Amino acid sequence: MSFEVGDGGTVGVVVVNQLVPTVRTRTDARLSYFRTAGVVSGLAGAYRADLVVLPEYGVHGIGTGTGERPALAFPEEALDVLGPACAAAGVWLAVSVSAGATRDDPSHRMVLLDDRGTVVAGHVSGPAGGDAARRPRIVDGPGGLRTALAFADGPRPALTDPGLREAELVILCWTAPGAGPSRIVQAARGLAWTNGCYVASANAAGTVGSRQWVGHSSLVGHDGRVLGLCGGIDYEVQHAELSVPGLRAARSRRADAGRAVADSVRRGSLSRLAAARGSHTPGSIPGKADTYVR
Repeated sequence: MSFEVGDGGTVGVVVVNQLVPTVRTRTDARLSYFRTAGVVSGLAGAYRADLVVLPEYGVHGIGTGTGERPALAFPEEALDVLGPACAAAGVWLAVSVSAGATRDDPSHRMVLLDDRGTVVAGHVSGPAGGDAARRPRIVDGPGGLRTALAFADGPRPALTDPGLREAELVILCWTAPGAGPSRIVQAARGLAWTNGCYVASANAAGTVGSRQWVGHSSLVGHDGRVLGLCGGIDYEVQHAELSVPGLRAARSRRADAGRAVADSVRRGSLSRLAAARGSHTPGSIPGKADTYVR
């Protein structure tokens, strides 16, 4: 399913309200990995999908936060299962490698696998080490789209993140249970419109204890228009075709318009300065026309 921009110039993206699994044992963790691999393969076959985006907590569940429980599994084990699934289906995958089954860790980690099953990008929330932190954050993704990874965990997530400015597609994963539908959707739209980029916003679904995820994963166009929006049902799916030439043409027009405004402001400032200089007689003090220097 891998293709270049010249083959129609669109990238098929699928985003999923993945259900938060209950992971209490090592067997639970392994079953979740294989279940997720089946989801990826199924979506790649059901849609013209070049990229599948899964939310935080969707693979490993959620940790206890106590720091006392030993790790049930490690990120590499999930990738050993998901990498071959991507290669077999010929699909890219954005997926979390943190949360419940792995070591208790205050940071969130996500990676981007290409259609050969190779990890090509990573991102970690907050100051943290590890493999995901050492990988580039923005890469040439499916269809050549400059693709970035980001977490949404604040009141205005990622809007002021300078690391996203060059991205053409931002994969945004929500880390905070309890975020409301309006906040989730509007944050994705604001990021897309502000940066002039596509946004794939992923949020999990389901309830674990007192924690609840409301889904509302979405795909948003570079103008802030919603291209696909899930509701709150677990495993609800949205698919959209993202035009690479259309995005780049729009960004070029936006840049041209910005330069035109800047040039207009500069010319207006120069004209006002020239007029101000011409209106003063020799020896006069600007702004005090009736006062002369003796």
